[in-house]
Amino acid sequence: MANNYIFALNVIKMNKKILNTLKFLLFIGIGIVLFWLVYRDQDFAALFHKMKAIKWVWFIPAMLVALLSHIFRAMRWNQLLESMGNYKPRLLNTFFAVMSMYFVNLAIPRLGEVTRSGIVSKYDKLPFSKVLGTMVTERATDFLMLVILTAIALISRGSEMTGFISDNPEFKENVSFLFSPSFWILLVLATVVILISLYYIAKGRLDKYRIFKKTGDFIRNFFSGIITITRLKHTWRYVLLSILIFVAYYFMLYLCLPAFDDIPSMHMLSILVVFVAGSFGMVAPSPNGMGAWHFMTIQTMIIFGVLEGDAKLFALVVHSLQTIMLIVLGLISVVGLPIINRKQL
Repeated sequence: MANNYIFALNVIKMNKKILNTLKFLLFIGIGIVLFWLVYRDQDFAALFHKMKAIKWVWFIPAMLVALLSHIFRAMRWNQLLESMGNYKPRLLNTFFAVMSMYFVNLAIPRLGEVTRSGIVSKYDKLPFSKVLGTMVTERATDFLMLVILTAIALISRGSEMTGFISDNPEFKENVSFLFSPSFWILLVLATVVILISLYYIAKGRLDKYRIFKKTGDFIRNFFSGIITITRLKHTWRYVLLSILIFVAYYFMLYLCLPAFDDIPSMHMLSILVVFVAGSFGMVAPSPNGMGAWHFMTIQTMIIFGVLEGDAKLFALVVHSLQTIMLIVLGLISVVGLPIINRKQL
């Protein structure tokens, strides 16, 4: 019996490894295909030749500002975690957890959120389901910030945005389903069914079944993590950090532009449109938005008078440096976490 149990566990572990490998291959494959579609007609020899004229020193302050955005994110997350109760997570742990999230997302997008929740749960002894609930609060806040920035971009540069959609039939076709009645009917029905099911499970109506009892406990803790925002001691601090995160994201992009002599100066609001478009590209299920971020950034820069070749160079260099930074900080975090927490283990 014991041997059969061990064998079953080994099979499950092996299946998880195979599944994660397949996920990695799928997402990296999506990124490569999207990247190829964007750069398939590009003369890379000419592109690399133009790199010689880049003023690389400008990327130092840009990357420092990017680092600052990650620190702000760790500080904001710490505030959510502390509001769950008598918890005092270490800022260094939450920062390393955030960087580990980005590192894992490079391989399997969206898995990083689970990973960083597990890291803080392990090292700071916090309930995993509650920590995972704070991820929803964080993502909802980020989405709200992006909606606000999108509104500002549309109001300030609406005609250019409309021109972008009109001049890119592929992009227009990809989002046309969002406006179809059938999509919204299915979405509403699915949402209602899911919410009713979760309500009954969370209320313990199905606790007589073991699987639903465990699920109910998880959901209750999960939503306990979500509503931490209502128990914040300093709401203004949470709002300020949320703003600073996106301000830092924006200025990271802004500070990269002077490194490219061939790119004409752009209005700050035009750069905001580029930033917003690139942010939507990050939603794509590819490593660090590879391909999708390039496409959105390039096409939006073209609207504001940047030549296609120069826009492609900008997107390639900036995205590559961002990815390298995430890999380096991610590796430091993975190595550093057990070292700084050796006394807690």
